[in-house]
Amino acid sequence: TPPIPSPLPILLGPSVATELTAVATAFVRLQDERHRADYDLARTFTRQAAREIVGQAAEAFADWIVVRATPGAQAFLALLFFGLK
Repeated sequence: TPPIPSPLPILLGPSVATELTAVATAFVRLQDERHRADYDLARTFTRQAAREIVGQAAEAFADWIVVRATPGAQAFLALLFFGLK
C-alpha cells in the first residue's frame, strides 16, 4: 500500500482500514472503466469482463458497509466531495 499523502493522516488517523483502502481503490478503477466505456467508442466488453467489473463494484459496496460509519470513511467522503489539493 502506498503511503498516505499529507494531510490525510490527520484526517484518517494513523492507519486506514483495509476495507476503506479497497473501496478507494475500486472507486478509482471503476471510474476509469466508466470513462473508458463512455469515451472509447472502439472498446467492446466481453460478458466475462463486464461481470468482473460488476463484481468489483459489489465487493466495494460490501466493504463500504463494513466501514461506512467510521471516521476514516467520513473523511474519505469529505475528500471526495471537496477534493484534495
